[in-house]
Amino acid sequence: LGYSKLTMPSTSPSPALPPPPELVAIFDKAAAERAFPGGTAWLGRYEQAAGHAAFGTDAYDDPDSRAVTTETLYDIASITKLFTTSALLIVAREAGVSIDTPLSVFLPRFSEAPLDGIALRHLLNHGNGLATHVQTLIARPLESWVESIAAGGLMYPPGEGVTYTCT
Repeated sequence: LGYSKLTMPSTSPSPALPPPPELVAIFDKAAAERAFPGGTAWLGRYEQAAGHAAFGTDAYDDPDSRAVTTETLYDIASITKLFTTSALLIVAREAGVSIDTPLSVFLPRFSEAPLDGIALRHLLNHGNGLATHVQTLIARPLESWVESIAAGGLMYPPGEGVTYTCT
């Protein structure tokens, strides 16, 4: 696969360095094993960028697939869940809140059965059972979301299933 382009970010005063062969080998092996079809990587130390590399293609086995470049844009989609979860866990620890705390402590609308069984843990592991998906609420005012989600009820009791949604 190899690198399709290696450039230096224009904001950095130092010249780009080629990526270490070990890094090239890691990305090439991962792409060959279908961990991902391609990608980009920034190389640097502290605030000093060393280079920006691109490798592979933007899709597997697709005749319309294109080589990835350092200008390729990606939809980061659910990667924000990682940061949201990390932030929640840090704040919860500092506030002395367990992830087993009922959601109703923060949203009283969830204090009635069967919603009263939802804990923060269930929101983090997609096991809350909520039937209404946030994606269906996008056109509604934000102020109505909690009521809409609560009114939608449950598909299954909290902790007894998994549904990958943003709710």
